[in-house]
Amino acid sequence: MHSSTSSIVGPEGPLTKLPKTFPTTIDEHLFCGLDLGIGSCGQALISTAPEKRTLRGFKDLPATISFLGIRAFDIPEAKEKTGVKLKNPERREKRLLRRVIARRAQRMKKIRRFLIDTHVLPADHHFGSPEKGTMLHQPTPWELRVKALTENLSGWEWAVILMHYGKRRGFKSARKEDFKPKAASSKEGGILDSTRANHSALEKHRTLAVMFTEDPRFADSKRNKEGTYTSVVLRTDLVAEIKTVFEAQRNLGNPHATEALEEQYLIILNEQKPMQDPVKLLGNCPFLTHEKRTTPFAPSFELSRALQKLNTISLIPPGGAKHLLSEHILAHGGYAAFIASFGEKKSISWADLRKLWKIPATTAFQDIREGSSKPKKDKPPETPAQREKADFCKRSAKSGCSEGSFLLRNALGETAWENALAAGSKHLDQIAFSLAFYTMLEDPDNTSTILGSLATAGIPEELIHKIRENFHGENPTLTGFKDTCGTSSELCRRIIPHLTTGLTYDKAILAADFKGHTSTTVAFADIVNPIVKSVIREVMKQVVHLIDEAGALPGRIVVELGRELGKSVDERNEIKKGIKERTTHKDTHRKQVAAFQECSPNEVSDEDLTRYELYLQQGGECPYSGDKLPNPQHLYGADLEIDHILPRSRSHDNSFHNKVLVSAAQNQNKRNQTPYEWLSGTAADWAAFETRVASMRSLGKQTRRNLLNQTYAENEA
Repeated sequence: MHSSTSSIVGPEGPLTKLPKTFPTTIDEHLFCGLDLGIGSCGQALISTAPEKRTLRGFKDLPATISFLGIRAFDIPEAKEKTGVKLKNPERREKRLLRRVIARRAQRMKKIRRFLIDTHVLPADHHFGSPEKGTMLHQPTPWELRVKALTENLSGWEWAVILMHYGKRRGFKSARKEDFKPKAASSKEGGILDSTRANHSALEKHRTLAVMFTEDPRFADSKRNKEGTYTSVVLRTDLVAEIKTVFEAQRNLGNPHATEALEEQYLIILNEQKPMQDPVKLLGNCPFLTHEKRTTPFAPSFELSRALQKLNTISLIPPGGAKHLLSEHILAHGGYAAFIASFGEKKSISWADLRKLWKIPATTAFQDIREGSSKPKKDKPPETPAQREKADFCKRSAKSGCSEGSFLLRNALGETAWENALAAGSKHLDQIAFSLAFYTMLEDPDNTSTILGSLATAGIPEELIHKIRENFHGENPTLTGFKDTCGTSSELCRRIIPHLTTGLTYDKAILAADFKGHTSTTVAFADIVNPIVKSVIREVMKQVVHLIDEAGALPGRIVVELGRELGKSVDERNEIKKGIKERTTHKDTHRKQVAAFQECSPNEVSDEDLTRYELYLQQGGECPYSGDKLPNPQHLYGADLEIDHILPRSRSHDNSFHNKVLVSAAQNQNKRNQTPYEWLSGTAADWAAFETRVASMRSLGKQTRRNLLNQTYAENEA
């Protein structure tokens, strides 16, 4: 296969083969255009050969449309009442069920062979369905399992219970925390709850079989019914019964219950493939391609993220010019105290930053979380002091910016924590990595476990012992590590020294001798997003068909990427929810404007609606002059104008976030300039403008960013 097509054709590519007539020559006059979506692909072929006719609107480009069309295809999603959901979980569930059935059949085949090889049953024994009437008045497997405790079983009876054990071998948890029997919770039906309840009930009975035949809960049925797991038992409890039965039969003289046969049978019963290495599908760091991406709970990642945030925060003193928090930090002892105390708390608040670096109460944080736009009923708006209680780095109220470090610091103890930090925190990051990406705690026969991976990585035994300790007991503390981030912990460790000099992330990356993302190609087999894989397959089919029909390879392929492709179902549902809420707000605002103008909502123009919404966002204040805007009833005259913050003629940005409502005089004075170009001639004017924008709390982030943009001219050039 030619190297140019090996990445798209073959077992590792999206296509299995190319047509025999697929061209190999390139037509420089042929252009292919693609517009990708989640469930469709728009495509066009345009020829710019001189003899072709001119396209309307492109007089200087003689061309003709050779093909224009759209291909729609199914996507692995389904619409439900609660929103769009991936079909993958349903497919995975059915695939896993087929796999369970196949493995059970394989296990039963081995047990049958075991029964014949050990002469429990004759070699010519038929394991098919019994003839009608032959099983009448025969004891059930449950009764035989109870009988085995007191009576010597025949070869056929012994085979029946060994086969029964093989079919129902119990539940073995693969959760990170070892399963420890607890009292059943108030919720009935879950697997863990049912196994705990059955384990507790087993204390009153000699074996599981005795419990199932005597307990009134199983009088009507000893099997699970749809949606319930009341009959699920722990595999360890079943193995305990098997050992008890084998011992009883040995004492009763059963020749097929020797210790050697017991060990051989338990090997077959417990045979289970090890968990797949969870690191296999984990992506590589874009900067250090030989390193795997880490978890956001890794101490080095948490610390680097916190430092990155610190270096972007701005302080606004009363009546003074805005300046960076990093400048204040470097002037008041640096980052050493912050790093030394990192991990002492799960969350680090804005108030903690103020206390650590002695920031005056009159100085405000520009980037602090805004109060809710929809305060709860009978609850006053949050005060600045209340907002400063929030975590300065993470928006989620459920976790803090140093949660992983906090959990590890408590689990290991101060001495072990300090020693690990002194060694470069590599061991701490490896522990967090194993906790996040390996499923089982330990397994003597499998190194792809938490403790196995730690031992392979050379983690000291004292730290491994601490990890094991914190997985036992009633309240295990190290089970919440999860998720993945975009870089490796090694990269974080390398840029932390540069972040502590006040550099922002992009500059710290360059200072650490990283020039950018080195990985420019991605193999199809490395893509794990099912939506993306589906789109690529369908698009490649269509592209190959177009090229085959055209008879030549296009000289250029232009792709309009679908922004939604890389987003998860939950993210896209959140976007749709936001659009729906935005539409609801616009309808409400349109009715309010209609009431001011005494007309129908349908008669309100888009410009009048935009003026009113800008008025609300700006809090009724002009950001350029600081003057109060007229009341909402008087926003629609010629004395007010909508200004593009970054001039539309230069930015081509006509979005809501690039607009402000200002007086006509201010707009004319600003002309075709950005606010910085207009006001930076006098330092006092720009400082006053920065302070005024910072005080307008209801401004959107992008609007605020555009108003304070100081580098637009450089980027434009």
